[in-house]
Amino acid sequence: LELLSNLKQELEKLSGGLLKERIHKSRVAIRRWFSVWGLLVEDGFEKKKFRRKVIRPLKAFLRELGDLRDCDVNIEKARELGCD
Repeated sequence: LELLSNLKQELEKLSGGLLKERIHKSRVAIRRWFSVWGLLVEDGFEKKKFRRKVIRPLKAFLRELGDLRDCDVNIEKARELGCD
């Protein structure tokens, strides 16, 4: 439950703006949730509706945050190399 609470807090912070630190913390919170969720699935906690309404969108959002982070890293590297 603590992981779920942390996930909720971090995702709510994103509504205040997509800052590097917020993106990072949100990605970490989502990955932590999925690490525990994998164990809960083995115990039969997952229902089709939950998977469709929560798990799939959360995985898609994690991919989007990852793409955003990759873009940010590329911009930083380009600046280091003197590119605009």
